[in-house]
Amino acid sequence: MANPHEEYLAGRQKWEHEDNLINQRLTWLLNSQSLFFAAYAIALQAVSSPNPDPRVYKFLTNLPYIGISTCILILFGVFAATNSLRLLKKDKRYTFDVLPSSTWTGLLPSYLLPLSFICAWLFVK
Repeated sequence: MANPHEEYLAGRQKWEHEDNLINQRLTWLLNSQSLFFAAYAIALQAVSSPNPDPRVYKFLTNLPYIGISTCILILFGVFAATNSLRLLKKDKRYTFDVLPSSTWTGLLPSYLLPLSFICAWLFVK
């Protein structure tokens, strides 16, 4: 059996891994949404041209769905990582009184950011 310090290090390593996954997923979200909104703005400019390509209208119609589905998929990933943190905190093998705590207020931006992009796409749609 590992000593308490080794258990702490193992628990902390797992905790940091899940925390980094949340960070990576939110970074993916911000990068993808900035690209999608830029593409949407460019397509809107193309529609205002004298003879727009009919494919631009399809693109403008479908892009909000792609943006929303990306947000939902990333939100599922954030839920999975926060659930892993919750399960890790309940694990009796680790001493979690010294590990960082994930209160709902600390994780709230991780949930609200994808939801705010979903609302933005619904507004655009």
